[in-house]
Amino acid sequence: MSEHNRRKKHRRRRGKLLLLICGAAALAFGARYYMNHRTSSAYAVISTGTREDTASSQYQAFADAVLRYSDDGATLSKDDGTLIWNESFDMHTPTADLSDDALVIYDKKGTLMYVFGVNGLRGMISTELPILKAKVSSQGMIAAILEDGETTWINFYSAEGQTIATGKTRIESPGYPVDLDVSKNSELLMVSYLYVDGNTPTSYVAFYSFGSAGQNQMDNIVSGYTYPNVMIPQVSFLGSDVAVAVRDDGLTLYSGSQIPAENLSVTEETEISSTFINDRGVGLIVQSGENHQGHTLKLYNTGGKLVKEEELKTDYTSATVSGGQLVLHNDRQVSIYEMDGTERFQGVIEEGSVQSVCRTGSNRYMVVMEEGLETIRLK
Repeated sequence: MSEHNRRKKHRRRRGKLLLLICGAAALAFGARYYMNHRTSSAYAVISTGTREDTASSQYQAFADAVLRYSDDGATLSKDDGTLIWNESFDMHTPTADLSDDALVIYDKKGTLMYVFGVNGLRGMISTELPILKAKVSSQGMIAAILEDGETTWINFYSAEGQTIATGKTRIESPGYPVDLDVSKNSELLMVSYLYVDGNTPTSYVAFYSFGSAGQNQMDNIVSGYTYPNVMIPQVSFLGSDVAVAVRDDGLTLYSGSQIPAENLSVTEETEISSTFINDRGVGLIVQSGENHQGHTLKLYNTGGKLVKEEELKTDYTSATVSGGQLVLHNDRQVSIYEMDGTERFQGVIEEGSVQSVCRTGSNRYMVVMEEGLETIRLK
């Protein structure tokens, strides 16, 4: 065979090999795309268990495990029942806030806060004043609103219980604190206040910096925004440089890791029934249809773009974010969405009356029912 023919044959082989590789890559991409975008309606029960807790127990997903807490303590367990940690306490109204790597359980209107990590208790905080609300950063730093008669305090604590900063607020200035959140790196605090300007109810959103940007600012406030005739019941950091204020008439996004600035506002024409937030975006369920008897799901990404709008055909009693996904359910029907709008599951839980659903893995969920517990895997 001549050198010319050998080269032609080699080029043909190389071309066939390249086609095979491209074909295999396309098949793999197609399979992965299908798996990531398909909607399942079936599931397999992996394991079942009995409930030995009280009716008041709450369940939430945390670190690919399940947190259970009630007035007498908290546990973190894998979905197969393996106990990771257990802590006893005595609270009248236990309330939890979770971040990526830390969580706080506090006694609402009480004076105790317990800070946990994946491996268990990190610290306990005892306050002199009743706790109205507390939020935790991924590093375990705690921001809390404390009640003191006609005034309130906003205190900032380390996970170990040391007071880092404290500030007194009055209804006339800067207003009554409605909600707050701490950035992931614990440098920014976001607070929503409500006050009356003349006869006009007004909201004020303030950003406090405990880093270099706030050192020379009065009260560490690096930016603040006023909204007349608006109520802002929820504020949250979505990531390292995005924050959101959920208003009673829509939402406002802010950008900036040191000095957050208004970026975009979205106005809703009908009443907002439910809200849910994670690092990938914001979800709203708004009234819709004739006489506003129906409901529509709207999902916005961190840039404020509407990525999903869907009329809900089922009435849901719960809308929560679990393991980064939106979970809607009533006592039988469950719907699961990614925050980019992809629907993961739409189906009925046959084994009992659903109370909560916790995501424990990429395709695994613990379903808490009145009759017991079961771990399922979507098919």
